[in-house]
Amino acid sequence: MRRRAIIVMAAFVAGCATSKADFYKSPAAVGDWSLCRTWSDASNAGDLEFVGDVTREAIARGMTSEGCRAKNLAVEVGTVTVVVLGIVAAALAARGGGGGGGVTDTTWAWDQFRAQDGSMLWACRGKQTGQFADQWRCSGLPMNDWTWPGP
Repeated sequence: MRRRAIIVMAAFVAGCATSKADFYKSPAAVGDWSLCRTWSDASNAGDLEFVGDVTREAIARGMTSEGCRAKNLAVEVGTVTVVVLGIVAAALAARGGGGGGGVTDTTWAWDQFRAQDGSMLWACRGKQTGQFADQWRCSGLPMNDWTWPGP
């Protein structure tokens, strides 16, 4: 799960750079953030001619390499945050703890258990998650302790 999320994040961040062909087709049509990503990617790839062309376009717009680094970092941190939140939501859903798309109860049963004071209590629980539910969900069901035996 984590590996897939990292791959998606990397594809997202890398996918925001503009290709050489698109840049040369219309440099003015490239958005500032995409220009920053392209500038960074071209520099990392060592394509000096392309770096020079992207640098000239960036300077013409009043952009600096420091400003682009800050912009790229902010977007990458935001992307990582979204991915981490997605992983947490998926983990909660897998545990049946909400987050949407997880296990939900479709059937319920009564459960008898001992309260702190020693008295016996009945509670309604979801059969799929085992979590306590509103009493009305068990309304009309036989009050037995066969689903979760033992007090």
